[in-house]
Amino acid sequence: MTVAVPVRSTGVTTAAGSSRSTQRIKWNKPAATFTDLPAAARSAAPAPGVLAEAVVTLRGATRESGRLIQTRLGFRAYADHVVVVTVTRQLRARADGRLAPVGEWTVAEAVTHKIAAGTVAVHQTATVAAGAVGPTVGGLAAVAPGRSAADALDAESYLPPSIRQDFVAAVPGPRTHIGNLLRWPTTPTAHQEVRVLRLAAGKAVVVAADRPDRHEAVWTVTKWSYDLASSYAGSKSLPTRTSSRTIWPK
Repeated sequence: MTVAVPVRSTGVTTAAGSSRSTQRIKWNKPAATFTDLPAAARSAAPAPGVLAEAVVTLRGATRESGRLIQTRLGFRAYADHVVVVTVTRQLRARADGRLAPVGEWTVAEAVTHKIAAGTVAVHQTATVAAGAVGPTVGGLAAVAPGRSAADALDAESYLPPSIRQDFVAAVPGPRTHIGNLLRWPTTPTAHQEVRVLRLAAGKAVVVAADRPDRHEAVWTVTKWSYDLASSYAGSKSLPTRTSSRTIWPK
């Protein structure tokens, strides 16, 4: 199956009460998935039980100990924990000035965030019409997100405002913010999807939104909310609970 992502609109935010449209997106950038990560990453975050996942390749490179490093970030969310992985590979400058990889991707870090003992992940689902298309605002957001959050912020901007506002309010200042917008073109189930993780100390929220491959189509959105223990903290596996008291979005 082929998956594609759009070219990200750097430094663009969405006006309040509106959404960005996928109508004019050029789906011309191949996306990475967990199958593209090293075996050690897939071992730390195995496929069975996954509720939602995303992998992003950060633009550009960083310099570490004199070496140029390319980075990919990924998450996999489960009923009782979330795994965040960081993989890197070395780059070299070619004669034409472009960067080329040196060697294979390797796992730099894999962090497991367990839910707090005695709690369960809260699962909510809603069907929401595509947001009204509104103007985009140039320039960076009030708080610069950094390279690692750029794809997630871009993906969130395509969600209906009620979903986006609820999601952002749940974890307003994430220290880990990973996500993307993908198009899966395979017929007859061609569709668009958004997967985003917002994670801060003691709290994580994951949103999975899907719709047919049409810019005006209705989104089916699922949100998982986690109260977290410390990273690597052990807790027994607990079932996901569906909230019957909360109507989401409000």
